[in-house]
Amino acid sequence: MQGKTWKGASSKALAEVRELLIRRGAIEDKDLRNPHEAWRVRLSDGSSQAVAILYLSGKLVISGHAPAFDHALAVVEPMGKRVAPRHQPASPKASSTVDAPPENEPHIGTDEAGKGDFFGPLVTAGVYVDEKTGQL
Repeated sequence: MQGKTWKGASSKALAEVRELLIRRGAIEDKDLRNPHEAWRVRLSDGSSQAVAILYLSGKLVISGHAPAFDHALAVVEPMGKRVAPRHQPASPKASSTVDAPPENEPHIGTDEAGKGDFFGPLVTAGVYVDEKTGQL
């Protein structure tokens, strides 16, 4: 699985990304997976799929397998500086349009590392942070 993350794009650029993905055949997933998502679309190409998720924080994440991942990436990459890589700070416009949830509310995060499908183990981790541990 491949993945790429952007942060700091304008609301207008992110809305344009969503529309371009839908024009390429992506299907909007109205049943959002968590309350921190603004929108989610799924693009299929044969047996491969890619998912683009825009979080309320302004972060856009695209993940999936080629060739669907490559098609989704082709929509976002030409946006150039309008969709900034994740290491650049978010613009004030992007963060002011959506209120991020408070960090001291209980929440769960997960991540994975490795290439379990071809090259050895896939390691996953999950963390639950409550109000007490969030203050540490």
